[in-house]
Amino acid sequence: MSYPVSLLRTYLSRHSVPGILVGLALCGVYLYFFAFKAHVDLEIKMFAPTRAWFKVYWAEDNTGFSEQNMRQVLINGTHEKYSFHIGNLASIDRIRIDPVEFRTKLFLKKLSISQPGFEPIELSPENRFSGLEPLQQISGVTVKPDGYRFKTTGRDGQLQVHLDRSATRTFPVVNLIVLLSILLVSGFVTTILHPLQKELKFVPVLMTVALSLAFIMAVISKHFWLHPNGSSRIFVHPDEEAHVEAVAYYRDHLLPPPLDAEEIRSSYSVYGYTRLASFELYYPIAGYVTRLLVPFKQAFTRDARLFSVFLFALLSLYAYRQPAFRPFALPFLITPQVWYLFSYSNSDGFALCLATIAAYQAAYKGSTLNLVLTERNLPNLSLHILWLGFVVGALFLLKLNFYFYILFLGLYLIWRVVIGDFPDQKLLWTRIGLVAMIGVAFYGARIGVDFAVNGLDSKQKQLALVETMAEPLYKPSTPLHKKHIYLYMRDRGFSLGRILTKEQWAGKTFISSFGAYGFTQYLGSNTYYDTVRIVGVAMLGILLLSILIYGPPSTHWLFAITLGCAGLLVAASLWQSWTISFQAQGRYLAPILPMFGVLYFHTRPWLMHRVFNGLVFAMFALGMYSFIFIGLALIPKFP
Repeated sequence: MSYPVSLLRTYLSRHSVPGILVGLALCGVYLYFFAFKAHVDLEIKMFAPTRAWFKVYWAEDNTGFSEQNMRQVLINGTHEKYSFHIGNLASIDRIRIDPVEFRTKLFLKKLSISQPGFEPIELSPENRFSGLEPLQQISGVTVKPDGYRFKTTGRDGQLQVHLDRSATRTFPVVNLIVLLSILLVSGFVTTILHPLQKELKFVPVLMTVALSLAFIMAVISKHFWLHPNGSSRIFVHPDEEAHVEAVAYYRDHLLPPPLDAEEIRSSYSVYGYTRLASFELYYPIAGYVTRLLVPFKQAFTRDARLFSVFLFALLSLYAYRQPAFRPFALPFLITPQVWYLFSYSNSDGFALCLATIAAYQAAYKGSTLNLVLTERNLPNLSLHILWLGFVVGALFLLKLNFYFYILFLGLYLIWRVVIGDFPDQKLLWTRIGLVAMIGVAFYGARIGVDFAVNGLDSKQKQLALVETMAEPLYKPSTPLHKKHIYLYMRDRGFSLGRILTKEQWAGKTFISSFGAYGFTQYLGSNTYYDTVRIVGVAMLGILLLSILIYGPPSTHWLFAITLGCAGLLVAASLWQSWTISFQAQGRYLAPILPMFGVLYFHTRPWLMHRVFNGLVFAMFALGMYSFIFIGLALIPKFP
């Protein structure tokens, strides 16, 4: 068994093989998702500034329509052009269009379906949308010179198109050219990036590229845009207005405010909560730092965003200066959602930054923490313990989802004790006790300041204010059947199975983990997410295979710890969506990234580096595509 495995490992370590393997994998992706799939270009206008799922079903050889043969795209009132892929035209007999799931008025300007080897299907004013026929809950159909106007009269409006497959041609030569180009480009990129693989030199290089994209997003994206009727503001980034309000308060104040203060009423959300009631450390630190930008006289929203960009820049610079930090920064390369978090004002980016620093301190044996825990005569010991205590206390002043990361760090420390990394147990627990004391003191000071301002009953005051400040859909006193449909779904009788299937919690969480912008209304095509899924699974598969085949039993336990803590976080997010508020958002799973960084750090000696790095490059390339052509292209921009 060992000889074939060693032979395989030797073969895969050759310089040219990873490029060939990645190229073949990308060829397979192209064949599966592009060559044998039809591409849909949609141009549609909604007359209401809301979001809706536009669904396309296809039936093969006179069979019925099903959810398995369906693609959907999220349309909204601010954009009109969308694209996605459906099945193979060679086997499609009919197409059904379900525009939205509510009553509204729509204006279809164009719908075209194309696939190499087939005559394109065009539904446009030029052919008066010939072949498009209403099935049910569609009325007011009018074909205009500029489009197809119609109304949906219920939740299940449907239109249908019959296809003519008589014009089928052979496998087009263009596909062969594309496949050859993919192989050549893969080999060329592998050759160019080969020198950067030593000591993970590619990590700071790619992080600098991601930093540049985050900076561009921070500068050009709007804070809000006006409702078409001018009655209200619609914000661009998720909850940014709430974060900005809290940061702005600390720009002008040192201490937290009384919760019922008049000056902070605008910081309360529709749910009746204010970020200023949170103990999160992000808001005072961001507020204090943005004071330095006041002389530049720019919009405060931009100041708050630049603080997030500054954090990303610090991580990128440290990855450049310190090779030992690069394994912990590598997870930042596999998803553009991380870059997006650092492009606007929010507390998730700050938490991820601190968690990544904590991962480096915990795992790298040359870090300050490890020196404090192992060296008896360490210079400046008191200062080291002081700032480490600050980091520990700060970890408890992050969002609650990062408490699963704290659990991971605790189990990881126990794992290291068991494998014998700390022979001097007395010194270890003494120093841990000192660091913990500083951390508890810092944490207690933050909580104490809040109690001094709002009293020991601040939580009760906050709950009372929820009733006053929340909109009717979210007030605690509102009867359950009159609350928002996505609140307390378990109490409404919805099963967990419905959350996973009908509401598609897993799929939406995955999508919002790998490239969803705005309030998840700016999305890529299904092909993009399918490709990310395949490459991501392959990357995790290589990591797991390396651990199981080459890694010692201790790494198996570390993998179990990582998987267990990540699984608990996912389960908690699902439980919260079912029992409290449906929130299928990938940013809640951000603590998994520094967990993965620690696991990767310990797995590197047994990893198939060239193949794994090639997959990381592929994930980064997909992320760049998403951030540039979806995020930057579609997000509302200044002026």
